[in-house]
Parts: sequence; C-alpha cells; structure tokens
Amino acid sequence: MAGILEHLSLVEERFTAIVASKIADARRAGLGNEEGQPALLPPHVEAMLADRSERRTAPDLLHPRGLESAAAWERAEAARAAFRLMLSAADGLALSGVTHEHPRFGALNAYQWGGFLAAHESRHAEQIREIASQLASR
Repeated sequence: MAGILEHLSLVEERFTAIVASKIADARRAGLGNEEGQPALLPPHVEAMLADRSERRTAPDLLHPRGLESAAAWERAEAARAAFRLMLSAADGLALSGVTHEHPRFGALNAYQWGGFLAAHESRHAEQIREIASQLASR
C-alpha cells in the first residue's frame, strides 16, 4: 500500500509543478479573472478513472521507488497540500483557460486537473480497500 501512496504523491507533485508553471505563464501573459462557472472534470473522464476493470500502467517517472509506509503517507499529504495551496493562491483567476494536455484525456484546465487528481486518488483508494479486504480475509 505504501507504493500506491507514493505513486499518488508522484502524480500530484508532477501535476502541481506543471499546473503551477502554466498558471505562472498565464499570469505573465495577463491572465484575468474567472467569468462564469468553470468547467469541471468531464463525466466520461471521471467514469473512466473510476472503472478499475481496465488496468493502466503509469509512465516510469510515476512508479514508486520504495518509500516506507509512513514516509509515503507524509509525502502524499504534502503533495496534496501543495496542490491545494497552488490553486488557492490563484483563486479568482481565469483558470478555466489554463490548460495542460493529458496523454489519454486531452486538454484539461486547472480546475479539471483538480478533479482529475481527486478521481485518481479515489481510484487508488478503492484499490487500497480491496487489498486491505484481501489481507483481512486471510
């Protein structure tokens, strides 16, 4: 389970850095304030992430490297806090226009990346529950 937590932290750290860079670029280009309701994660993407019947292999840079459970948990919590801090520092800005391409799901805006990370974490939380259930039944 530590490997799953480490994977989650690697994903969140990576996309925090990418989205933060995109927001910084947009600010330098004169990013204005958000108008209207931002587009959230498309339901079909959320459904694809929730569907665990299809295994996916993450790129090598997102594979766990062997952290112990406590360290993996701390890193995952720190990664989540960094993402939230980065987004809240940009509160009110037109983040729906700040996008980054996901290799499978296409362009996602900063809000959608938040939804992606939440759905991704839910996917792996279910995986952890399944592992715990299997271990408990032994």
